[in-house]
Amino acid sequence: MTRNSVGAGYCGWEYGCVFEKTECPDVTTFRSSHEMKYTAGAHGGNCLSKKIVKAKKLGQCADSTCSPNTASCPGSDSSFTIDSKTCSVEETKFGSCGSRCSWSPDDCLDSELWTFPSENCSCDKVQVGGCLKSDKISCAVTSLGCDAASTWLKPLEVAPSTGNSCFLCSENSPYGAAVNHNRKPNTTESSESSTSKMPIIVGSIVGGILVSSAIAILAVIHIRRTKKGMEKITLPPQTIATFGSGDDASVL
Repeated sequence: MTRNSVGAGYCGWEYGCVFEKTECPDVTTFRSSHEMKYTAGAHGGNCLSKKIVKAKKLGQCADSTCSPNTASCPGSDSSFTIDSKTCSVEETKFGSCGSRCSWSPDDCLDSELWTFPSENCSCDKVQVGGCLKSDKISCAVTSLGCDAASTWLKPLEVAPSTGNSCFLCSENSPYGAAVNHNRKPNTTESSESSTSKMPIIVGSIVGGILVSSAIAILAVIHIRRTKKGMEKITLPPQTIATFGSGDDASVL
């Protein structure tokens, strides 16, 4: 099953990226993520970015709890602030329908209890629905994220209908860009690495032997030349001068 995440829609450069057409002052300017993705020359392409989606600001309940909508707040709080300027998607804890993290209590089945906020429900775990168009699925938080030519599929309808799953955010890597030191070694990689290093090692050994041999040969030549030089030296005959008796002889 392929995992997909939400791409935001677009209201024009004045209003930027949105999840639902009702966020646009003029709904006729709304373009769904599907339209931007598959229409040539579409504007607002950055709204499809995973980083833009995670950074998008949500609302707040009366008690300052970050929330994606009024329905999620306790008692459907009438003092809900639509754009808090402080609550990003990435930092918000969403609600859950039973054990399933969800965008809104409207996504719950009759048998599921809504809990808000749920500590473990970060955006990458929030299951959402999608807009189906021409056999292509574009994830969306509600039907208001779809264009008129698309069919809305609820969160639990996406997988059975398309073989895909839809979540609010892309899945976070447990290691990020850091090296996973707990990863099991890849024997194939190790073998290839060893094989690639073998010529270097062999070359180094052979090179060392050749250098050592050359030094030894030069040393032998030097010794032989030195001996021959010494043999050619002719010492002057010894001159013995005698002063007095033999016992007082000295060698000059």
